[in-house]
Amino acid sequence: TKKEKTTLILTAVLIVFRAFIIFRNLDKNTPLYYDEALYSAKDIEFMKEGQSLFQPKGELQNFYNIKPPLKTWMKYPIYKVFGINTFSIRALDGVMGIITVLLLFLIGKRIFNAWAGFAAGFIFVTFKGLLTDYWARVNGYDSGAILGTVAFFYFFLFYREKKAGWLWCGLSLTFITYFKHI
Repeated sequence: TKKEKTTLILTAVLIVFRAFIIFRNLDKNTPLYYDEALYSAKDIEFMKEGQSLFQPKGELQNFYNIKPPLKTWMKYPIYKVFGINTFSIRALDGVMGIITVLLLFLIGKRIFNAWAGFAAGFIFVTFKGLLTDYWARVNGYDSGAILGTVAFFYFFLFYREKKAGWLWCGLSLTFITYFKHI
């Protein structure tokens, strides 16, 4: 139907736009912030030790090594495929940014309509801090926390309407906890 085609087109435009913004020149800079460099060092140490389950116990015995290991576990296959480089350090945050924008689109569509979902996703995409400075283009923990929060809201809306999906609500909160340690 026309409504489904419109939804599909708006979704595709939003995702392609966001992917272009996030992944364009993602590997051009060295780690920008002190936190990004230390998180990257933690991941590299994790890879060098060859561990896939436990946090490394090498040189980085400090605050940056006590974060929950979910992000490191999620990045492990990316490092295996692309090697250790600036792109692979930041790729997971970019993917989570795209999923977050998609979920914002779906929330706006569920509450209002596809155009409202597109507007919500587009506005979110164009925030300067999210677009260029920090959030989905830098190796940090905020992208997972934002994704988990938006996912919880989406699944909560689904639960309210269908009285099903409470497990997904819980899993999204668990994701936030094991990703960000909040």
